[in-house]
Amino acid sequence: MATWVITGANRGLGLEFVKQLLAEGHTIIAGVRNPEGMDFHHEQMTVYQLDVASTTSVETFAMNVKSSVPSIDVLVNNAGRMGRTMAVLGRGRCRPIPRSPQCQHHWSTSRFTSPMAASPR
Repeated sequence: MATWVITGANRGLGLEFVKQLLAEGHTIIAGVRNPEGMDFHHEQMTVYQLDVASTTSVETFAMNVKSSVPSIDVLVNNAGRMGRTMAVLGRGRCRPIPRSPQCQHHWSTSRFTSPMAASPR
């Protein structure tokens, strides 16, 4: 079975992904803003704090994931944020622009390239 990292895993689509994938026997690493508020628990799931509006939180989440599994097979970057948005300038650099979530997803996704590259899938 595969190892999945799912951000925004505490409700909505993220939680539904978690439940269905666990039922199929996959391993899940869940990123949620408030781990104590996560009402769903499973022995094949590890929950870490993740606030995508915080650079420090994203970096800490990435380090926690990298230290807990040798590789990641699938990343579902489902977490969102409202407010000031950014544009990709290249090499992880961003600038503010109105109504564009691409940079945050690009930047946070780039934190998982080495564990994903280690996956045999």
